Amino acid sequence: MRNFFCGMMVGLILSSSMTLAAGLYDSKGNVQAPAGSQQSFDYYRGRQAQLDIAAMRRQQEQDRLNRAGRPPCP
Repeated sequence: MRNFFCGMMVGLILSSSMTLAAGLYDSKGNVQAPAGSQQSFDYYRGRQAQLDIAAMRRQQEQDRLNRAGRPPCP
């Protein structure tokens, strides 16, 4: 019974340490920027800018088609 308990404790310690270590890296294996850092802020600001540009392009295309009097292709 003592060996079972020791095995459970070692397994718990190993699995929890691996889980905590995995949170420090991104999907490509690079060190992940801490939450709230300037690097993280810049990423999300740039991503939002890309989404805004895509939305503006879609709206411009829709406006161009509306001026031409043709419905857009599905």
